[in-house]
Amino acid sequence: MNLHSQPQRIAFWLLPEEKERARLQEIIDQLADRLSAPRFIPHLTLLTRPADDVADPVSLLEHLTSRFGALQLEVCGQARSSSQFNQALVLPATTPPELDAVISALHPLKIVPNVYAPHLSLLYAQLDPEIGRQLEQEFSSESFTARFDHCTAIDIGPGCRCQQDVEQWRTIATRRFSSGK
Repeated sequence: MNLHSQPQRIAFWLLPEEKERARLQEIIDQLADRLSAPRFIPHLTLLTRPADDVADPVSLLEHLTSRFGALQLEVCGQARSSSQFNQALVLPATTPPELDAVISALHPLKIVPNVYAPHLSLLYAQLDPEIGRQLEQEFSSESFTARFDHCTAIDIGPGCRCQQDVEQWRTIATRRFSSGK
């Protein structure tokens, strides 16, 4: 299928609190510089949906963040590399019940897809497998607990297969999770 014939998509991301976001941004930026890859903001993708299926992403985001509080997630210490551009280097995260609840609130069928594997991306690139293995070793001790206090809706266009795609992303809205939940 031609990328231009694919529908526009909207991604909903969790954003880590500021201190963790700054630390992760530094890692992402260093890897991007080192490997001539795109820079992007640290995030954990909740769900990506065709834009035509999301009538009002801002209202959906506001409903979601008013209904749920910030999430605490364990980011596991075993980095994984992949030949997939948008998962070149990731840190897997746990899936606590609170995360499942947020995802199912976003999903049109109110479910958590069986293939959902939460992770923090550190690099978007076409990686040589040997470089991927080296990066896995380098980041194998990146185990930590992260608090995610914001959610954002991003227009990611029809795909994420190259640096130009990433550079064209557009933030629709970002909201802070309610603190009382």
